[in-house]
Amino acid sequence: MRVLVYGVSGEVSGGIESFVLGMSEHMSERCVFDYVIVGERCVHADRIRAKGGRIYMVTSYRKNPLKFLHESWKTAKAARKDHNVAYFNLFSMCHTSAVAMCRLLNYRIVMHAHNSGMPGRGMLYRLLHVTCRKILGLIKCIRLTNSEESGRFMFGKKFSGPSRAETVYNGVEVEKYRFSQAVRDKKRAEMGIGGEFAAGFAGRLSTEKNPDFLMDVFYEISKRKNGAVFLVVGDGDCRDAMVKKAEKMQIAGSVHFLGRRTDLSEIYQAMDCLILPSLSEGLGIVLVEAQASGLHCFASAGAVPKIVGFSDEIMHFIPLSDPPGSWADRILKECAVLPERTKWNDAAKTGPFNIETEAVHLERILMQEG
Repeated sequence: MRVLVYGVSGEVSGGIESFVLGMSEHMSERCVFDYVIVGERCVHADRIRAKGGRIYMVTSYRKNPLKFLHESWKTAKAARKDHNVAYFNLFSMCHTSAVAMCRLLNYRIVMHAHNSGMPGRGMLYRLLHVTCRKILGLIKCIRLTNSEESGRFMFGKKFSGPSRAETVYNGVEVEKYRFSQAVRDKKRAEMGIGGEFAAGFAGRLSTEKNPDFLMDVFYEISKRKNGAVFLVVGDGDCRDAMVKKAEKMQIAGSVHFLGRRTDLSEIYQAMDCLILPSLSEGLGIVLVEAQASGLHCFASAGAVPKIVGFSDEIMHFIPLSDPPGSWADRILKECAVLPERTKWNDAAKTGPFNIETEAVHLERILMQEG
């Protein structure tokens, strides 16, 4: 069965992209994902085609709204001959015209919530989200979520309960993240790190990730821990501002902006902790990956769902109301006790975030009849 997939960016490798591509690669050959990509390029083309998938390019709505709508309709209509299911991975309800199109074309609709808020967005954007949420609440479809918080935000309270929105956990390839001292030593040597304390971040450098506060936290760490370094993996609109802030705080030499990487599993092993002070998160899949590597993880309480934590031994939640100095003190205190890093990989294998079991779960939902 071929599934028409929406919501994957062709420009970046964020949480949704990692989730969808990873799940597809662990499904059986009976279930093939074809992707509708908005824009002019797709950096995931090799991975998609390796699984037998097709790519349908659609003009960006920012570039030409009318052409976007026309091409979206044309693509959905043409694909209908060999696709029964349209699978939407949603960051908000503001760009869901394709859902209505696919409903008119009698696709079976699956909507998957991946986000629990929209910090930094204006009133009009929020109003559009709420309006579209109400309209799409009338559509017959299967509703999935990665956390209770995402379900409430994306579908509304009446669809947030377990009887209405089914949870599909953000699975990761657990064994890939198993700690190895040899890999740690090799990666640190490549980056010019010796025995220094290495804090880390992984994700899009966007407003939602609270990058300004993130830099303040590391600045406080650097004042308390001589020689500390900060490994920043990812790219985004806020990168330039973060670079300038590092220079202004005179810590530029300690901050390594690593950009988009394909070796993140190895970079986790070079880290001593992961910091994610997000303003909102649907789940925070990097926290799952980092815990599977045995890292102490620190995330914003109330903004990051607690469901992401394996154990309070390595998953620590700190209120964003606490100042950066308090975050730094808590991070250094917890990291003074070194975790048994391979232990947490074993825990991940039997937990709900193992991609081997969750890919089967999602495939079953997508391929069911009706």
